[in-house]
Formats: sequence, C-alpha cells, structure tokens
Amino acid sequence: MNTIFFDTRNYLIDKKRKSSGNQVRIYNDRRECIGFIAQGKTALQKNKGLNIFSAVFEIRNADGVLKVSLSRCRPIFCSKIIIKDADGKKVGSIEQQFSFFKRNLKVLNASNEVIAVIYGNKKNLCFTIVNISENEIGEIKRREDSIRSSGTYDIIIDEICTSFEDKIAILSSALAINMVF
Repeated sequence: MNTIFFDTRNYLIDKKRKSSGNQVRIYNDRRECIGFIAQGKTALQKNKGLNIFSAVFEIRNADGVLKVSLSRCRPIFCSKIIIKDADGKKVGSIEQQFSFFKRNLKVLNASNEVIAVIYGNKKNLCFTIVNISENEIGEIKRREDSIRSSGTYDIIIDEICTSFEDKIAILSSALAINMVF
C-alpha cells in the first residue's frame, strides 16, 4: 500500500479482527488495512523468557515495517511509557494520571514537555485529546454502528501539531490506548 501511515486523519482499530497471534488491525477511513499493533519482546524477554518485567507494543504498517514502538519497564507499577520511532529514537512518552473514575494520559514530546492530554473513561472507551492550549485536537470513541462494537473504535486526529514527531507521539498514544491500559 502506498498510503503513508501517519498522513491519515481517521483511524479504525478492530480488536476482533486479529491477523495472527496478538495483533490488532488498523484501518484508514476507506476501510483499507494500513497496519497493526502487536506485542513485541524486549531483549530480556527474548533471552530469559521473562514477561513480567517489561512490555513492548509495536505499531507496524500493512507490510510489517515497524513505524513506532511503545515500551514500559514494569507493566504493573510503571506509569511512564516511552515512544520510539522506527530508528529507535525517542519521540515522546506517555504518563498516566489517576483520578477516581478516570484515567488521564499526558503525552510528552522528546524534551519531556506536555504536548497533549487524553481525557476520558476507558470503560466507555470515549476519550478527548486536547493540546496544551486546551483546544480539542482529536477523539477516541467506541464505534456504535457495529455489532462487534466492543472491540472496534475510531480515532480522529486533527492536523494541528507543531512537528511530525509530536503527531507521532499523539497518534501512537491514541492507537495503543486500549492495548497499553
């Protein structure tokens, strides 16, 4: 597919359609499969088979080429997730903020400056993405028109980003929100 992965504005995540193993498919607004999210393995997991110490999620295009990886040190207690591009360069991170019934996520750039916040409720799978000026720049919501709506959700991201790396960080956070948290 010639579509550039991060140039799409609308994404559809379908958890019910797993291509193989632990992969979740990503579609564009024309319902073309443009990629998938898969759980990867760290060097420690590959060598020792230890799954309790870290978690890695990879976002790949439809051809299987790595676009972004998200990793955290200890999935149980670690509140920070590192976002790296295909070359292994850090482009941002995600920090959890807890409240009584909601889980908010701060999206930071490579310089650890907040570039967006994702507010919402995971139970209802309804999130709003706002920039640092508190302007809404996107949303994540459960797809209501599907019989399998529990595993299908839409992501819409506006083109208001200061840099391509910021867009990667915000979009990666949105794409992996249901798998990481």
